[in-house]
Amino acid sequence: MEINLGIYRHYKGGEYEVVAVGRLEATLEEVVIYKSLYEAVEKNRV
Repeated sequence: MEINLGIYRHYKGGEYEVVAVGRLEATLEEVVIYKSLYEAVEKNRV
């Protein structure tokens, strides 16, 4: 899987940071590891 690490915007507007690409141990399927950035913004507004 070719994917660049970085920040991506979902078509519905949320932003996500891709932090790694890994493999599921059971199937060896490639997966993208990401974190939501919009939740962090919401938490900081409180």
